[in-house]
Amino acid sequence: RGAIAEFYDFDHHQVFEGVTTYSCVLLLTKKSQSSFLYTMATQADVIPGEPAFGKINLADLNEDRWRMLTDDARPIIDAIERAGRPLGEIARLSVGLATLADACYVLSGERRGDGYLAEAGGAAFSIEPGITRPILKASLLKSEPEIVTNRRRILFPYERIDGKHRIIPEGELRDAFPNAHAYLRAIRATLAKRDRGKPNSVAWYAFGRSQGLDNNFGTKLLTSGMNLAANFVYCDDPDTTFYSGYCVRTDAFDLRALQRILNSPLMDFYMRHTSRSYQNGYKSYAKSFIKTFGVPELSGEEVAYVREAEVGELVAFLLERYGLACSDHPALDRFLRDSPKLG
Repeated sequence: RGAIAEFYDFDHHQVFEGVTTYSCVLLLTKKSQSSFLYTMATQADVIPGEPAFGKINLADLNEDRWRMLTDDARPIIDAIERAGRPLGEIARLSVGLATLADACYVLSGERRGDGYLAEAGGAAFSIEPGITRPILKASLLKSEPEIVTNRRRILFPYERIDGKHRIIPEGELRDAFPNAHAYLRAIRATLAKRDRGKPNSVAWYAFGRSQGLDNNFGTKLLTSGMNLAANFVYCDDPDTTFYSGYCVRTDAFDLRALQRILNSPLMDFYMRHTSRSYQNGYKSYAKSFIKTFGVPELSGEEVAYVREAEVGELVAFLLERYGLACSDHPALDRFLRDSPKLG
């Protein structure tokens, strides 16, 4: 009804002691308005006498999700989204495997005889390596060296047929991987409790969801679902899969160059203003938030430059490609000056 006059957003700051919730103060008016004043708090316990409000036009909001872009931030976000093509158009953005029982399927990588150790009901099993795959927990992954030292494996009861992963029939599973089959039988009661006891339509030992089975292998960028700042980690092992996070895969753009762009302070600014906030300042890096980020088109020489440029040089290059000048946008200038990536 256009009833908002002022919107004071506490963002991720927790106002109520002992309660995790996300709060705001609204000033409402009976007189319909076409815009309202908006600001984001920098702390939870004090509201300034004169908050640094910006203006938001009601015409810029929609019923699906309100993006609180004030008049100082909107031109910057619009410029980024107009540049090149959206990330969601040049890349496949996928979620990780969803077993609904990670503790059952994900193995520590500890060896037992010729296989990998799995334990159930006080018994130890040696899982055949041929039915396992290396797996990364994207929510914990911070850097590429961690991929090299990763030991996690996942019991993966699938086979690839015509480019698609299909469940291994139980008879074949029992014959080819008897130890894995025995272990799965030992945890069958636990697996049956998944999804509120709903029978698995694929097989009782199949993952709880089919997501990620075909899209998560190959060279990719991995990121946690929540980050304080953009952190897309390059994984070049095509046999490694992942869970608890998201991946970016593409044949249409140099993946190393794309990694530099997505990890730049400009992505941090974009997410700061367009993504959902969580406690302690974390931002959601779900597909719905990252897919609209604009990726400039690059020539071969520019790809090489982006891959090797220092962060400051990279930011200057991207600002030019986005058509942005810090002298014209004080909010962006302040953000970049404060960015640890440019420190």
